[in-house]
Amino acid sequence: MAGAPVRALRVNYVGELGWELHHPIEYQLGLYDALVEAGAEFGMRNFGTRAMDSLRLEKAYPMWGHELTCENTPLEAKLGFFVKTDARDFVGREALVQQREQGVKVQLAYLEVDAEGPMPSTSNRCSPVTRWSAWSAPVATATVCRRAWRSPMCRPIRRPSAPRSAC
Repeated sequence: MAGAPVRALRVNYVGELGWELHHPIEYQLGLYDALVEAGAEFGMRNFGTRAMDSLRLEKAYPMWGHELTCENTPLEAKLGFFVKTDARDFVGREALVQQREQGVKVQLAYLEVDAEGPMPSTSNRCSPVTRWSAWSAPVATATVCRRAWRSPMCRPIRRPSAPRSAC
């Protein structure tokens, strides 16, 4: 592609129909220029990382350092299906098996919020809201206590079954 060795993946972090292009960095500028030129007739345009963050949030895609940290477990982050505790031993295995048996006390939640302005303070959360966005709907992420999972103010986001255009 434009003289650059490129691996094109039909997978996108924001869940939209698009491509991720992986290539050696020294080809970045020439590849970018070629893409801008080729995309002009289709109305292709740049977008910022905040827009990307809003889109991935609406798709409930977690991000390391935001929703995923060393402070939560795969089960609390709803990623337990990635961890096979019966396959082999690993650091933290016993604690994860115990948590799986006893159930999680807190859980990462992607929420569509029925509120205007800043996220209201509520005892229904166990931690502060980690992200807040209002691209097409007010959405937020928070770690919520199991006892307070159903809040009248927030409801879980339903992931769309089909991709849609970001534009």
